[in-house]
Amino acid sequence: MRFLIYLLLTCFPALSIAQIRISPGQLPAPGDTVLFAVDNLPSGIQAGVPGENLRWDFTTLQAPFTQRTAWSTPSPESPFPAANLQLRLGEETIVYFDKRNNGTVFQLGATGQDPLDLGFTGMVAYAKPELYRRAPLAYGDTYEHDYAFSQTIAAEDVPQILLDELPITPDSFRVSLVGDRTDEVDAFGRMVLPGGFFEVLREKRTTVQSLKLEAKLGPFPWQDITGFLTSDDFPNERVQVDYVFYSDELNEPVAILEMGPEERFVARVTFSVPSVSTNVQEVTKLEPGVYAFPNPAIINVRFEFTNLPPGTYELSIMNILGIEVWKESYFLQGNRTERIDISNLRKGTYLYSLKDSRGKIITTKRLVVVRP
Repeated sequence: MRFLIYLLLTCFPALSIAQIRISPGQLPAPGDTVLFAVDNLPSGIQAGVPGENLRWDFTTLQAPFTQRTAWSTPSPESPFPAANLQLRLGEETIVYFDKRNNGTVFQLGATGQDPLDLGFTGMVAYAKPELYRRAPLAYGDTYEHDYAFSQTIAAEDVPQILLDELPITPDSFRVSLVGDRTDEVDAFGRMVLPGGFFEVLREKRTTVQSLKLEAKLGPFPWQDITGFLTSDDFPNERVQVDYVFYSDELNEPVAILEMGPEERFVARVTFSVPSVSTNVQEVTKLEPGVYAFPNPAIINVRFEFTNLPPGTYELSIMNILGIEVWKESYFLQGNRTERIDISNLRKGTYLYSLKDSRGKIITTKRLVVVRP
């Protein structure tokens, strides 16, 4: 199937691709389900230039598992009374939306994991909602908007890495963000993914975010302590560029490319997975731990770290006798993928194990090494 798709994309380059249009009927609604995968270490993926009748070959995308989530109607006990739509992400996080009659969907807030991946948990409320989707959408459309949110966190829920940079330990913290975003539908064409191809519109989203961390100690007012932090994970200002690909066949984006600093590379890709075409394991609940893929592996293996609290972890590979043949330590904050060269290992069955900074084993799983 993939070979036939490749022939269609390469042997008929002059074939014109009709422009598609995303209608309001393709915005998310209660009952819609989403099957997706995430490649945190994409190889050979390029966003490409703007223009018409373009082609994107994303068949190199890999993921150790797929995830399924569903849109639903919030309960009457929702912390956001104006929300008429919600999306559950994993076991802990629920994002709340306001779907309006003018063809827009705005994000009002969330409960669970913080949207900045700093390791906080709690409730995030938007002082000014963030635009999530809009329709109709067509090639050449542009849109600008701004948003803002804040989150208050108790000191005991703050990652130690942040506390270590402060001269005092306040009673509580407040994280605030202001974002200015420009959306431009700058390209259309055909995209091929593992398992299928789509006619797509590409929307480039450029967001300038200003971050502020405040602290409260006793009866004193909130104090801005952002300047005390030197960690790259909490810059005062950052620019994020994402490319969102839409198809008139799906109610969800076909793919979302998150670019690295200064758009030098694609850092992460979230992509749609046709349920009838994948043999990748579907995971309904992501426990804190690590996944290896491909498994069996030949020369390289990727280790996907998921849902781990910020900290230092040790990953090791052992043979069936329990003898350690490889080991590496990582500081992890948020999900992350590492590619490991295993060409020096003999074929056979191994175990890989993840330990936290106290030496406690979080998980141990099997890894199979094969040779052609």
